[in-house]
Amino acid sequence: MAKPQLFRSFSLNMEVYSILYMLYTLLAFNCVFFSKIQDISQSTLFTTGTFFVLWALLTVCGLILFWKHTVKPLSILFLLINSGVFYFVKNYHVAIDEEMLRNVLQTNPHETAELLNFTLLAYILVSGGIPSFIISRINFTETSLLKQRCGLIALCLLLFAAIIVPNSKDVAQFVRNNKPVKYLLIPVNYIGAISSTVKHNMRANHEFTPIGVDSHFTKYWNNDKPLLIVFVVGETARAANFSLDGYNRETNAPLLPYSKNIINFTNTVSCGTSTAVSVPCMFAKDNRTEFDNGSLDYTENVLDIFKKNGWRVVWLENNSDCKGVCTRVETYSPCASGAGTCFDSILTSEMKKQLAEPAQNTIMVMHQAGSHGPTYYKRYPQEFSRFAPVCNTEKLNQCSGEEIINTYDN
Repeated sequence: MAKPQLFRSFSLNMEVYSILYMLYTLLAFNCVFFSKIQDISQSTLFTTGTFFVLWALLTVCGLILFWKHTVKPLSILFLLINSGVFYFVKNYHVAIDEEMLRNVLQTNPHETAELLNFTLLAYILVSGGIPSFIISRINFTETSLLKQRCGLIALCLLLFAAIIVPNSKDVAQFVRNNKPVKYLLIPVNYIGAISSTVKHNMRANHEFTPIGVDSHFTKYWNNDKPLLIVFVVGETARAANFSLDGYNRETNAPLLPYSKNIINFTNTVSCGTSTAVSVPCMFAKDNRTEFDNGSLDYTENVLDIFKKNGWRVVWLENNSDCKGVCTRVETYSPCASGAGTCFDSILTSEMKKQLAEPAQNTIMVMHQAGSHGPTYYKRYPQEFSRFAPVCNTEKLNQCSGEEIINTYDN
């Protein structure tokens, strides 16, 4: 019995395949990138030139990487990763860089589960799975290395030079002024992020460094009874949405009776846009411009200073984790029972439990889930839903701007 036509193998020249594969990569996974190029340049000619330059360069990469025993596994691997990355770039406008990759690697199972849905599965199946099946049915044929492959590489480089050289000034200016755009280019973005992360980790072989060995608290800290400092961290708190900062909605209503006693620091800047960067930076000895992400793996932080001076240091966790900050202090995760992400009120209950009999000076850090997106609607109980309509899905592109803001403000 003959096989159905769909399942039959067919032959294809390896060099022709490389050209077609990279064409598919650009067309299927990079509409966001080229849309951004067009928006910035306002030139269809510039965008078209960028397309052919990238096609030429990616084809060269394919001709170097794709051989008899590597072409299928590499092609399928890239397709599946590309399709997953494309989903997040397109739907969440995520730029894939070293910081984002580090954030992904440190994401816990609960956060991951919130991002999994049928749309993501459809992206992977349609743009990655089906082409992967087709590739599995190809019988690749190779030609002489010197006769065709090297000639095709030379032709691609010639095309690259023919477009770039006459427009070198415009291209250089565009690249210099719009560096973040490269983080939208699949697969260059995540390959670059992986490379940077590996290099960073290879450089991070340091001896552990204590800090503040001779530190001490001055007489102004003396008190008749134990002191308590409560430090609330995160997450995704936007100053623009705080009524304390002039926002026209009462998003800080419980604090209004104490407004005269609140010192509000309005001129502040976050170290980064991810938990993996911002949390370690808050407690590091360096300022935000000098901070080296990963340094807390081999350097003490401000919590160690408190501990050395006889304070009890307690970290209460309701987020992914403390990113290395709480390694040497008491840590409690009241939501660690497997029930999923809890409301932040669970931290208050745990705080009361820990402070039932305060016997010494204590600093307590409460690491909230806060307004962690994109599932904003899961961050508050129903009785806190003051602003409507809301966005009851993690697919933010299915909600209006008003719905997203209302959900965040709640």
